[in-house]
Amino acid sequence: MSRNRFELLLANLHFANNETIGQSNTLGKVLPLINILTDNYQQIFSPGKDIVVNETMVPWRGRLIFRQYIPTKSHKYGIKLFKLCFTEGYTWSVKVYSGREITGNKQVGIAENVCIELVDKLLNEGRTLFVDNLYTRYQLAIKFVNFSTHVVGTVRHNKKYMPHSVMPYPLKKGEMIAREDKNGIVILKWRDVRNVRILSSKHAPIMISSSNSTYHGCPSQQ
Repeated sequence: MSRNRFELLLANLHFANNETIGQSNTLGKVLPLINILTDNYQQIFSPGKDIVVNETMVPWRGRLIFRQYIPTKSHKYGIKLFKLCFTEGYTWSVKVYSGREITGNKQVGIAENVCIELVDKLLNEGRTLFVDNLYTRYQLAIKFVNFSTHVVGTVRHNKKYMPHSVMPYPLKKGEMIAREDKNGIVILKWRDVRNVRILSSKHAPIMISSSNSTYHGCPSQQ
């Protein structure tokens, strides 16, 4: 195939009928393809007990209304994807971040909504969702506990609805402080080189000893 023919075919490649796409649907042209791929991902692989929600960047420097610039990423410009993955590295579900609404309003609670949307088909089966501090919220842990799904994640120091007796508490290296509510959700802070804050609905706030040293961790609740 010649280059000119390839570019002609590429320019006319469509996955949806433009006449049926709403003005506010920024993903209307690619969403049918994404849905087909996601369905195939989920049919091929059986999920395990541990799942992860995180984000990644698809490199892109062209013109696009929801192109992102994140300086901390290896690819600073691109399209941001929210992904649900397993410990084997397999992507099971994907959501494309399409930016602000057509009205210009910023989406509120997007991190929590992303987790709920991606994990929806895996609830009520006793799995554990691991997330970083972008997604970790007390409200999210409460919702997932009601669906028999644990949440474990790091917590930002200024996150809302966290116990004031834990978050600002001064610790020396190796010390730990934690609180557990009636729902079994633990908020823990441990001092290593710096403070490490964790939310978990799966673990108990205690230290256990290994054969060589003391492990400052949280063994799973029975």
